[in-house]
Amino acid sequence: MVNGNFDSKFKSYLEDCKRQNNIKSVIIITNKQCVIATLSEMNFIQFSENDDSHSKLISYLENLIHPNDNTTGWESYKLHDTYLLLEGPELTINLPLSNNLSINQAGFLIDILGDICKFNAENNDLISIDIISSTDYKEYKTHNLYIIAKYILSKITEKSLTSEEKIIGKTSINSDFDNPKVYEKQ
Repeated sequence: MVNGNFDSKFKSYLEDCKRQNNIKSVIIITNKQCVIATLSEMNFIQFSENDDSHSKLISYLENLIHPNDNTTGWESYKLHDTYLLLEGPELTINLPLSNNLSINQAGFLIDILGDICKFNAENNDLISIDIISSTDYKEYKTHNLYIIAKYILSKITEKSLTSEEKIIGKTSINSDFDNPKVYEKQ
């Protein structure tokens, strides 16, 4: 997975949603990057309907991000990451269990939601959006990014947790962690 690959994989996933409504995908948003994996691209053994393939996708991606972690299943989930679980016309967003959403995570999330809202505007609000945090639950069936983004921005905290991670996905929106922009008051 390379930085430019995320956008094309995600747009391809959205196009597939028009034809099929049961395609599973997972997006993990850390403070440093955004990664995606779809069940169709993985070489997993066929799952029965009772298997939690979203959990397997998360475990797979988390092990790529944290190669020295050696965790599997639910143990691979990180308290500070945001998880987007997609299955056809449904998107469930699990905000960090730590209740600490960083500015970078919110930026990635709003960027993704912008693509989904554009898709929804063109496809009769096909994808429903559920956002779950430790304190509340919101449900949206709209293409109005403003109301969803307003909620996401309200969840940003000054505190954010980071950990050592291998960059395998799309990095910051401005892609410049080492040389952040400095804004001065004129």
